[in-house]
Amino acid sequence: MQVEKKSFVLFNDQSELVHMLSDEQAGVLIKKIYSYVNDGVIEKEDDVPVNIVFTSLKNQIDRDTRKYYEKTKKSSQAGKIGNLKKWHPD
Repeated sequence: MQVEKKSFVLFNDQSELVHMLSDEQAGVLIKKIYSYVNDGVIEKEDDVPVNIVFTSLKNQIDRDTRKYYEKTKKSSQAGKIGNLKKWHPD
């Protein structure tokens, strides 16, 4: 899922999941998240707990990204209509 956004959000209510992982697992997880967000690559990982937490975070990132693109699309359409109304009052 490669995005053109400059940021993404991780929510505090998900921190419990991350804190259940060891420091090494958490490091693997964060690298896996960045690979997914920046390159659209889901790194293969045999560690089941890391995969479970990643899947949960990935689903939230996907939902937020869809909402972002829907919002930007609506804003773009509204801007086009506003521009037309400004220059063509009819």
